[in-house]
Amino acid sequence: MACRTYPLKHKANKNKTETIVAMFEPYRDFAQDIAGVQWNHFFATGRFSKYIDNLHHIPSMLTERQKQTCRDQVVGILESFVSNRANDFKRIVFRSSSPEDVKLQLFYINKRHLWYHYGDIKMPLFLDGERVKGEFVLIGSEVRNLARKIFARVLSRHRRPTYQGINLALDAKVASILPREENKATEFDYWLKISTLDKGHPTYIPLQTNYYFEDVDGELKNFCFVNLKDDGNMDFCLVKDKNRLPYRPMIDELSLDWGLCVMFATEFGDLYGRNFFDQLKRYDEILTELARGRQKRKLNTASKRYKALRGKIRDYIKNEINRVLNRIARQYRPARIVVEKLDFRNQELSKRMNRLLSRCGRSAIEAKLQTLSEDYGIEVEYINPAYTSQECSICGWTEENNRKSRDGFVCRNKNCSTMLHADVNGARVIRSRSSTPLANPYVSREAIFNALRDQFSANVERYPCWPNKTVDRERRNSPAGAGAPRGAAKSKELCGNNVP
Repeated sequence: MACRTYPLKHKANKNKTETIVAMFEPYRDFAQDIAGVQWNHFFATGRFSKYIDNLHHIPSMLTERQKQTCRDQVVGILESFVSNRANDFKRIVFRSSSPEDVKLQLFYINKRHLWYHYGDIKMPLFLDGERVKGEFVLIGSEVRNLARKIFARVLSRHRRPTYQGINLALDAKVASILPREENKATEFDYWLKISTLDKGHPTYIPLQTNYYFEDVDGELKNFCFVNLKDDGNMDFCLVKDKNRLPYRPMIDELSLDWGLCVMFATEFGDLYGRNFFDQLKRYDEILTELARGRQKRKLNTASKRYKALRGKIRDYIKNEINRVLNRIARQYRPARIVVEKLDFRNQELSKRMNRLLSRCGRSAIEAKLQTLSEDYGIEVEYINPAYTSQECSICGWTEENNRKSRDGFVCRNKNCSTMLHADVNGARVIRSRSSTPLANPYVSREAIFNALRDQFSANVERYPCWPNKTVDRERRNSPAGAGAPRGAAKSKELCGNNVP
């Protein structure tokens, strides 16, 4: 199951709206205060805690139940932040020159989040990759101090979460969802009862459902989100525990290459979202001109019109990504999707647009792939993106000059000279790296290049005439190395099929 949020229209009057809006400022102030308490607890014990009960000493207009709800939300945000920093820690250790036994101990500390654990740490003993039952290794103080220094370095390179703009995440202690009662207020489908700053006087928000929300097969949870927009309006979102949908895969694996001139390319030669980049450039011109005009007049760039345009661009990026990935999933129905760790920058776009695309695009793709995984059980693998655009998917020759244009790939190996659409070639390279050591996203670019060079040399020794059309014919006809949809391999053999 997977929890999803669904916004519903509300019919709250002005008085009720103002009552809810009044909760945001003290809620956000308390979130900032409790975050400081949680960080102190983290550096002292190595953990955040939802069980710190001494909240009454923090002055606030919130009730005790509202304080507890806010604390739980803050702890969730901090744990997510620290989880991302643990990935950064892993990347640093993996690329370091430390001895293997030290790396193993550092990985153990990182996995258990024991950077600020000041007691003894015992790690299970492994011999030849197998755990020795009942045997442990005591991690020394030098390794523990090293782990603490690495994590402190990681923290210093990232800003901690701020809470000036967080919204209300209300659980059963503060809010309850009441269904419509017969013979009472039949115009509204749900009533959202929310505890306000005025203790003992909750407010009731009338909500209207929609067919999309009711059509979702899942259990309604007693939890809601209240989002405050820049214009002062609010969204009320209910949560459902959605059941997994029936799904029978047609192919084992599908690799996708992300681009801007073409949003996604498959290993079979399909190109999805061909107009995506052109539309982004048009939006970028409007956004840049609007920002330039306000800067000339020495006005704040973030005007109401500017914010509305940014919101429109975010919606366009999210909608296009969701549309394309939905179509890919329906067309191929893969059991597994392989994509590269994504970079969303392009030299033809302004810094402002690149920043917007990087934040929104990455989160939209990861969220959609997570949705496909939760709804249909599709596995998702992220691989190292190093040299995927420069490696030839046929012979393995890797060179910067292989790709001289946005969509053209020509292998510079004279024995190969493969010509492909660049994104299709990238998708095939991604597939060839799937479930191999080259897929590890923590391996450095230098290590990837050395491995590609050694791999190419080994292929040349194995096939003296490598590459040639006879040896590679099977791979050309089935780039995935696994069965394509029945009746689809032949039609997708050529590269560059135009798919909107």
